[in-house]
Amino acid sequence: MLSRALAAGVCAVILAGWSGVRIDRATQAVETPEVTPAAVSHPAAEKRTQSVLRASDWRYVPGVSARNGKLHVARTGLATLRTSPEDQKTRQPTYQPNPPVALAGPHVVLARRNDVGITARLQRIRGAATVSFLSGPNRRFDERVEHQAGIDVSLTRSVATLRIWNGEDRRPRRLRMRLEGPRRSHAQITVRQLDHRLTVAVDGQRFPVRREVFEDQVWFGLSATKRFVVSALDVYPLGGTRLRITDRARDPFARVTPSRTGLASLAAARGRGDKQIGTAVDLAQLLANPAYTRYVLRNFNEIQTETLAKFQALQPRRGRFQFGELDALVAFAERHDLEVQGHALIFGEAYPRWLHRTLRGASRDEALAIMREHITTVVRRYDGRHGHGLIKRWDVVNEPFDPDHWGRLNQDTIWYRAIGESYIAEAFKAARAAHRDGEFGLNDWSIETDRVRRQAVIDLLRRLPRGTVDYVGLQAHFDEDTVDDDEVMEAILGGSLPGIFQEFADLGVQVRVSEASVAQNGDARTQAAVYATLIGACLRSTSCLGFNMWGATSNEWYFTTTPEGGIGDDAPTRQRGNGRIVERPAMSAMRRAVTR
Repeated sequence: MLSRALAAGVCAVILAGWSGVRIDRATQAVETPEVTPAAVSHPAAEKRTQSVLRASDWRYVPGVSARNGKLHVARTGLATLRTSPEDQKTRQPTYQPNPPVALAGPHVVLARRNDVGITARLQRIRGAATVSFLSGPNRRFDERVEHQAGIDVSLTRSVATLRIWNGEDRRPRRLRMRLEGPRRSHAQITVRQLDHRLTVAVDGQRFPVRREVFEDQVWFGLSATKRFVVSALDVYPLGGTRLRITDRARDPFARVTPSRTGLASLAAARGRGDKQIGTAVDLAQLLANPAYTRYVLRNFNEIQTETLAKFQALQPRRGRFQFGELDALVAFAERHDLEVQGHALIFGEAYPRWLHRTLRGASRDEALAIMREHITTVVRRYDGRHGHGLIKRWDVVNEPFDPDHWGRLNQDTIWYRAIGESYIAEAFKAARAAHRDGEFGLNDWSIETDRVRRQAVIDLLRRLPRGTVDYVGLQAHFDEDTVDDDEVMEAILGGSLPGIFQEFADLGVQVRVSEASVAQNGDARTQAAVYATLIGACLRSTSCLGFNMWGATSNEWYFTTTPEGGIGDDAPTRQRGNGRIVERPAMSAMRRAVTR
């Protein structure tokens, strides 16, 4: 991705030219001596003020608890591990903050005009308190977060910091302002967008933003380095706009039912209703993109957690689990009679900073204790007996094999370095002890296309006690190079999959096509043939549990091959900018394969 970051100093100079503010050259901070009332008087608007805080459900927002009409916000430590070859060499991981946003919670929908007023009152601030106002939920991937257009207002002691995101640059414009008066434990934030101009004030002192941020929605995020309390969060219309508060914790898709021509329905009509047919999803995409959500509900009977169940998402701080978003996803799935595939408990990537630092100096026993505690806590929570829903099937160990030497385990992961090869057997043992009725698998890539890789998996299964692994996930990522490999294509399209499934069946292990994605490479016919072959082989095999895609449509959220303009080409459908989902030939080919 191209770097489009703007220098903070340049931005400060531009803004200073607009407003006559003074720039602190030592810190490049922008200070404004102008003080204006924080609560702008608009009698007509005030009559239509609505409370976002009191009218909504906040239970699924990480780090937030609602008590006595207020929101108590605590530190989560949520961050996304950036993966790069350089990180692997230095073993010094770098992280990108992934602050909580109210996804399964409230946001504001604007109609007629994009003008809006917002007031937030904060109390008992300890450390830094940040309130985010976003035009939409941030896009999240395994290794990065793409920030939507919006603003973050952060308060620390007597300093307010404003970060302005335009939805394109990887870094925001940043402005700092020293607040008048003594150090503060409380503050009022006022945000007003009117006539394409945004004004942000903290206790009456204004940041001169002078640009439009919101389009037709406002989403809210709350994050703390320690803690703070939100005593009010109100919105009101400006400039003739109309607004309503929509609460995604209250399911707006209750009336969407499976389509008779959906993949899962077609499979069930052919007596294959026991097969999982689904896609990986992120909660932000599922709740913020209605066309995509309807497409998922109409076509599938299973959804797979994309990032929500990985270690860094569930235990960003040691012993401080954050289950809000995963709880919301499981609750959504149960309302729509969808199974949930848990992905992934133990992984050489997607781990929090504390875990990397702790395992680096931990004994084998200490590392085992950390791993067991995490697996036990997560799997038991979703065993169907503790009031949080059911995740019956888990990818326990994800991608344990070496990315460069395909015939051996990756000895450079944090788990292998701390525990050795036995971490795999110990992880499965902990999962099975936590949920006796669960199904537990090992997941990796190129098993279906490379004999050396597949043999390494088979050899591992033979070293483990029989019954340790219930299934093997064949990721089935066919990138540009794989699709261009004539030998691989000839084998897959020529009928190699049933024999591969049987190799694992002979060991008492089932399979899943777990993360299918097929690059088009300008050849829609080959893409369609590969997708049809994958789903058809699985449905005809008694040893294949199901077929899952890594994103069922190509849009700005889902792609595994190199995108053009943010849109990939490796899914069987494409979502246009207007939200409409357009089928590629691969979708029709899969329907035909299901109905054979």
